[in-house]
Amino acid sequence: MVIFCEAWNTRTKNMIDFRLLSPGDEDDASNEQQDPASTVATIDGKERSTWQATAGNAEDDDIKQLLPMPPPNETSDDVVDFKKVIRFCRPEPSVELLAVYPHFFPFVGKIAVDENGGQFVYHQEEGENPKLDSEENLVLTGPFETISGFGSGCMTIEIPEISRPGVIDTATLVFGDYPCVDAKHEDRLITTKYGRHLVVSYVLMKEGLGVHVQVSLRLFGDDTFQTIHLHGQITAHNRVFEDDNVLLFFCEEEEKVQLTPSAGNGSVILKPMQRFIVTVPINPQPFLTIKVRLNVTTPSNEGVPIPFEGDVEFPLDRDHRIRTISTNHGEVKVSITYN
Repeated sequence: MVIFCEAWNTRTKNMIDFRLLSPGDEDDASNEQQDPASTVATIDGKERSTWQATAGNAEDDDIKQLLPMPPPNETSDDVVDFKKVIRFCRPEPSVELLAVYPHFFPFVGKIAVDENGGQFVYHQEEGENPKLDSEENLVLTGPFETISGFGSGCMTIEIPEISRPGVIDTATLVFGDYPCVDAKHEDRLITTKYGRHLVVSYVLMKEGLGVHVQVSLRLFGDDTFQTIHLHGQITAHNRVFEDDNVLLFFCEEEEKVQLTPSAGNGSVILKPMQRFIVTVPINPQPFLTIKVRLNVTTPSNEGVPIPFEGDVEFPLDRDHRIRTISTNHGEVKVSITYN
């Protein structure tokens, strides 16, 4: 049985026509041919050239087709020389997975990336609380290594059918070869075997660099060596990511993380972070921005959260790999190393 319906997407702010397939139509689905170039989607207010959608405020049913988004404007000050960069790091064709948005269904299952599906980036069992960020994206827990951009990188999704034991709903997304330009942002609307929809945001890079991010916190005064509780988020940004980012750490107030400072200077490394590897194009500069939005509770502040907030930028060079955010109550240190 095939059903056509319309749904309002809170992420894309558009009305999208969906073709739904019941689990009983598995055989029919396997025989259908889909043309990946036949559709165009409007994701986050931007129309992409590889999917089909109808904007909610359109005056007619015509499908609008646009060319891919151009790369950000760059100047000579924004660009580093590739020959100088390879003296201290090794950029290569890469993929950065930014976000996965399940469209109007509670996601239960597994998501893996890389050519052999060896890196699990999300896993949720039936009955567990969903792990979602403030924009209803899945809180990813990887990858722990840079995804290849040589055309072999892919994402596999497995969703068990609770009402049909042993039946698995699946989907595969091939990221594709790296673009001719330095980097290309993509928002892809993918459909599983049984008609579920997910929006996947990622960036293909011709010259991508994996960066290991570490965040540590140190309080001043009487709280220096006290056990603290922490919540908030830390995100990684690059101009090519556009409005998206890589969510490195996310913890809601109801699930505060408890941390105990070291016996040295009282600093504590923020562990665990959901993600600690971010892959970014080497240009434009600054090639990496880390935004810290944390709240800390200590025994002496009577449960009132102390904000630790700030943004730090990193140029791509040998030396500038540590940045510090200072407040009246302490400091946050962000350090990076190149993979």
